[in-house]
Amino acid sequence: MKHAGRILLFPCLLAAMVLAISCFEDDISKTAADPAEPPFRLPFSQAVNYTNCCGPGSLCLEDFDDDGVIDLAVSNTISANISIIRGTGDGTIGLQVKYGVGTYSSEIHGCDLDGNGIIDLAVSDRMANSIFVLTGNGGGTFAAAVEYGVGRSPRSVCSGDFNGDTYLDLVSANMESNNVSVLLGYGDGTFAPADSFEVDRWPRSICACDLDNDGNEDLATANEFGHSFSVLLGQGDGTFAAAVNYPAGNGPYSIHAADFDADGNIDIVVTDQYDDIVTIYSGIGDGTLEDGVHFRSWRGPCSASSGDIDGDGNLDLAVTNWNTDDMAILLGDGMGKFRSPMYYKVGDGPHSVKCADLDGDGDLDIVTANSISDEISILLNETND
Repeated sequence: MKHAGRILLFPCLLAAMVLAISCFEDDISKTAADPAEPPFRLPFSQAVNYTNCCGPGSLCLEDFDDDGVIDLAVSNTISANISIIRGTGDGTIGLQVKYGVGTYSSEIHGCDLDGNGIIDLAVSDRMANSIFVLTGNGGGTFAAAVEYGVGRSPRSVCSGDFNGDTYLDLVSANMESNNVSVLLGYGDGTFAPADSFEVDRWPRSICACDLDNDGNEDLATANEFGHSFSVLLGQGDGTFAAAVNYPAGNGPYSIHAADFDADGNIDIVVTDQYDDIVTIYSGIGDGTLEDGVHFRSWRGPCSASSGDIDGDGNLDLAVTNWNTDDMAILLGDGMGKFRSPMYYKVGDGPHSVKCADLDGDGDLDIVTANSISDEISILLNETND
């Protein structure tokens, strides 16, 4: 009888094992395979590293001096300044000039805040609890920074027209106060006092986009300690509906918006630093999003930027991986899915990543800000060479 019991137990164990394997396969079906080199690599030059100052953390790529060449602005996270670096047009960079801002600059964002056709800068300062605005003078120089108070420990800043008056406004994600601060612009580079709106815990990154196709700018934040991202639908008058929180992975670090599946609706991408994944949430077009689809990046994905990197007409992703000192490129298929990542070494502790054509050959090059090695890495796209 003892043997009979064991004989009966074996089919049950076997069935349980089959069920467990089936569930595991279903679970990982939404996640790309562990990182492995794809059968081909986009032709990028080896990274050229340029010494910067004091923990470069965030990048802005714009033509600040109106010479048709992309320049760089860099936030130096452990100093009281930012760096403006002139582009040369051949993929290298030249003169570097520093401007004082607050105490510890976090994120830098470029846009025309005063409507004169010249790029201005907004910089979040996590220690001063402020946003600093530097209006562009033209010729690549900037006026002295002007300070605007926001919530506690603002780590991210972006812009949009939140009240429909055609003037750009600013918004910050404030980690320690668990809210976002909206500064409505007057159109001359100055701003009204901030209004705040609550989100989930520890918002580290913010983006503005129209998620419900009503013509009003909405907001989305990546919330590191909330393990979530928040969506705040814009009312068109500078105010926002209460945040709706969506579950994300472990340690959402940055958030980015674009239409990755070409359906006319904005999608959201979140980097989950402690799960080593990038997650795409497809927008439905009414302000809600579908469940996320995960893609492996590598170790400690920090920041993501999108663009048509391989020139096939589909949006691709570039992602910095903090723990492995590299940058991953995930090529998009135009339907919201991505191929296995390709890896390119950069400096130590890559934080921010941006795409732009630095050498004027028509394809997108990649720049990373590397906080540990105090360097900027430039990788030139040689697809069209």
